[in-house]
Formats: sequence, structure tokens, C-alpha cells
Amino acid sequence: MKKVISLIVCAIMICLSAISVFAVTSEESVKAAELEVFIQPDTSELSGAFQMRGFTASPDGKYVYGGFLQGGRLVGRYDAATKELKGTYKPASDDNELYCKGLAVDDRGYLYVGITHNGQDDVSVVVVNENLEQIGYFTEHLGGGSTGINGVAVQKLDGKYYLYAVTAYNTDTVRCYDVTDPSNISLNASFGTNGVIDYAALTGADKDPSYIAVDEEGFVYLTYLKSASGFGKGSNVAKIAKDGKSIVKDVEVKQAYGICEAGDYLFVATNDKADSNVHVLKKADLSEVAVFTCADQSGASFSDVAFGGGYLFVGDHGDNTNSCGLILRTKTQLVVKDEAEQPPADTDDPGQQGEDPGQQGGQQNPPSSDAAVIAVAAVACLTLAGAIIVKKAKR
Repeated sequence: MKKVISLIVCAIMICLSAISVFAVTSEESVKAAELEVFIQPDTSELSGAFQMRGFTASPDGKYVYGGFLQGGRLVGRYDAATKELKGTYKPASDDNELYCKGLAVDDRGYLYVGITHNGQDDVSVVVVNENLEQIGYFTEHLGGGSTGINGVAVQKLDGKYYLYAVTAYNTDTVRCYDVTDPSNISLNASFGTNGVIDYAALTGADKDPSYIAVDEEGFVYLTYLKSASGFGKGSNVAKIAKDGKSIVKDVEVKQAYGICEAGDYLFVATNDKADSNVHVLKKADLSEVAVFTCADQSGASFSDVAFGGGYLFVGDHGDNTNSCGLILRTKTQLVVKDEAEQPPADTDDPGQQGEDPGQQGGQQNPPSSDAAVIAVAAVACLTLAGAIIVKKAKR
């Protein structure tokens, strides 16, 4: 009987441990997170390309992408499991003057590349499939002199896919494209004014907007620079209404630049050389929860951030000589939404049926393998204790 009691006590203790693991809140998870160097791109593998500015990750965290501004001027895709380069995409150009500055990936595996044409007033969006083959291309002539795309973000809303792009330099706008059919890209007329936000009119700022994120409800988050701030790259984060016509909330973040969203949080990378870090804000009110730093960063500024497979990835763009920069990642997966807030699985989408809602789109909580092991161990102990009790009862 002493053995039975011991087994039962052991099972209870294990169950309590499992409960404590499962009970970690998203805020606790985020506050405990740390960044580390994950991949160090090699310019010799990239046809001489360097200085990583464009940056993103697939929603499932399988691939990480970097857009390199100098040298070969291309996009490199890295396998997050092996950390190896798994292909490149280079937009066709006679003069090598196309810059891949804005990158985003949707849950179909399509890569979106926002392209700046050096010294021109054209901006282009390219759609690339999982084989890194171009399947869509759209160009706008904006007029007004040299203009380029900074950040892009893609989101599925009401069954359609929309790409949001930030243009800067001589024409400062936020543009929304319907990319549901990559071969037939068009402006989404229901957003802003005929698909376009006049950046200066909306924000009151007269300097370049930077990067962008869009959440599953359709709210838009923009990093931008207020002239009076005295900062160099960015000074503020704005939460913009779903229709693109008003600002819901605005906060100051020194040197705010790259941005992504996941669950209840925004992750804002600063372009501040050796002092670059990542500010974690609550999407609801833009209040700050935590700040991530990395002692091993290159000393160059962060570019953009991306969330995939439960991890936060950060692009460190390197210097202006021949550095490719670095890819950073959180050491552990993050809980970004508390369990009570989890939305139901979208059973109307046949492609999502049967999937773990914690993994859909890479936006929800990652499964806890530690908690699963503990729970299994608890069940095993209770089962063994029950078997012994039954055996003794038969005697």
C-alpha cells in the first residue's frame, strides 16, 4: 500500500508541474524571451550580395528570407532547420538596379517582394512561389521623382489576400493590393482612398514611412518618422483603422523601423546601430511589455522582424562594406496569446481542417513539448497506481 500511495503522490506532483507549465501567460513568455545569433549569411554563397535590408519568415517558421541591397541584389532563402541557404530569387534587370527591400510570405507559401527601381518613380510587387519562380508582377508609375518600396506585409482577410506596401522618398504612401490571384494584382479600392493612404495627410509627418504590419482583424501598424523628434530613421508607431482612414493610437519608439505582429503583440525593431533592440508592444493599446537585446549582434542596425513557427526572427542588416548581416532568433518559442483568448479553428476553410490551431498561420501559441511529456508521465503514473490498487483488491 505504501508503494501505491507513493505512486499517487508522485502522479499528483507531476500533474501539478504540468499545470504550471501550461499556465505560463503570454506576457510572462514574452518578458522571459532572449535573442541569439541564429544564421550568419555568407556573401560567397550569394553571388557577392550583402547588406540585408529586406527580411521575413514563413508563417510556419520553415524558411527565413533576406533581401540584400548591394552586390548581387537578390533574395536568399534559408532553411530554419538546417540553417542552410536553400535557393535565391533575383528579379530580372538589365542594370542590376532593382532593390528587394520589402519581403512577406503568406500561408500559401507565396513570397512577396517589394521592389525599388533605383532613381525612378516606379514601384513593383513580385509574387514568387515555393520553387522561387515568379508567378505575379505588378508595377505602378507614381510620378514625382525617385520613389521606392520600404516594407510590405500580407494578410488574409475575409477569404482574400491583401498586400500592404509602404512607398517612400518622393511619394510617401501606404498602398493596399488585392493579391488573391497573383496573376491579376490590383489596388483594393475599399482601403484608404482608392487603395492608397496619403501618408502626410494621415500622420502629419513629412518624412519617409518605414515598415508595416497588418493583423488578422485588418488593423495596420506603421513605423514612421516625425521630423521634430530628432531621430534618424523612425520615431513612432501608429495603429491605423482597418479602412485606412484614421489613426487609432500612436506612440513614440526611438528609431522605430521594422515591425511585425503575432497574437496580442507587436514587435518593433529599432534602426539604432549597436544600440538596436526589439520593443514588444501590446496591440490593444501599444503599451510596452518588454525589450529584447542581443549582445552578439554585429553592431549594425536591425532592419525588419518576422514571426514564424512560434519564434521571433530579427534581421541585422550588417554594415555598408561587405557584411551580409545576421539573422537572430529567440532562443525559445513564444506564447503570444493566452489560452482563454484562442479563436476557434476556421472549419470553413478545407485547407485548415484537422490542423492544430496553435500552428495555423504561425500566429498562435506553439505546443509545449515539455508540458506534453509531463502530462504523459502523469497519466502513466496514475494508470500504474490504479493497476496496483486493482491487483491488491483482487487478493
